[in-house]
Amino acid sequence: MEGKITLLSSFIFLTNSFIAAHFNYVLYSVLFFILFLTSILFRLNKNMFTYALDKLFVYAIILYGGYMFYMKYPSIHTLISLLIVSTFLSVIFMYEYGYVTKQYCFDNDSVLSETYHALLHVISSFGHTLIMIS
Repeated sequence: MEGKITLLSSFIFLTNSFIAAHFNYVLYSVLFFILFLTSILFRLNKNMFTYALDKLFVYAIILYGGYMFYMKYPSIHTLISLLIVSTFLSVIFMYEYGYVTKQYCFDNDSVLSETYHALLHVISSFGHTLIMIS
């Protein structure tokens, strides 16, 4: 099955949902749980609707994570802040630059592109976890 690695890597969003719930970030928890669902749905049934739905929650997570980072920034250690920003920038680089240059998540080799997309899931999950625990 094509996309199996990204199907499996989508489960990492459940860890974010549980961590957010643990820290009583209810909206963050719900958004990550919905992102998990839309990510799975898209990988099992690829069409324009599931694509748009998944992207909607990707952007919701980006915006809410940015808001959380902004609100917590004064109390976050500089090194942790640098790690959070570097995870964000690396995801943007792999996705946006990769799109323009047909590399990384958009490589012609489907196994390679899926592997990079799974890595994108892991890196973004880590960045959001840092935001929550800081």
